[in-house]
Amino acid sequence: MSPLVANLLKVGVVVALVVLLYVIVSGVIRAPAGGPSMDFTLAPDNTNWSATLTVVPAERLPSGLYLLVRNGSGDIVLPRTSFENLTGARWALNLAVYEDRNPGEPQVQAGDRLLLDRAAYPVGSVVEISDKWAVLTIRTLK
Repeated sequence: MSPLVANLLKVGVVVALVVLLYVIVSGVIRAPAGGPSMDFTLAPDNTNWSATLTVVPAERLPSGLYLLVRNGSGDIVLPRTSFENLTGARWALNLAVYEDRNPGEPQVQAGDRLLLDRAAYPVGSVVEISDKWAVLTIRTLK
């Protein structure tokens, strides 16, 4: 075999391996289409914002869902906190509470709600709900 053919085969093998590696890695990194999402209705409720959950991914426990709030400038004013830690006993710390409207069910469900203090989280604040893997919804308070 001539040196030219040997060099072409080497280059061809390297190119094939690079393409194969790209296909494998891009398939692993890409998130599945139509992943879980979450939605809620938002309304002022006296001195609080009332966020009633309308769409909730299946089988999510309060320990596996998190609330984060940013001010209008993008600064974090409530660090990522699990729903299970958003209790009435911790209101003074978080100025937010998770209300389980279906106490017989351990999962977070449509109808459950979050209350957020309107003075601490005024119009323009951004609410972010996530799970362990992804942000499920982002909403600006208005």
